[in-house]
Amino acid sequence: ATDLTVERLLSPSSGQTISPEAEALLTDLLKEGPVPSREVYDAADRQGLTKAVLQRTAKKLGVVIERVGGVGGKGCWQWGLVQKQ
Repeated sequence: ATDLTVERLLSPSSGQTISPEAEALLTDLLKEGPVPSREVYDAADRQGLTKAVLQRTAKKLGVVIERVGGVGGKGCWQWGLVQKQ
């Protein structure tokens, strides 16, 4: 179930929303440490979240997205939460 309406979907600001579902997903998925971006996108896809909403939410949460392990097939992009000191 969703609380989306036609008016909300068509409103100019609808493309700039930050999803509580995406926030919960990222917080839960990244709580144990960095996760490969493929896993993040796959989990979001299973919940019907778009990459755009996921990325806006990640920015709001301060998620760090970085390349690890080298270039090409030797490395991958990872998403992680900033560790609070």
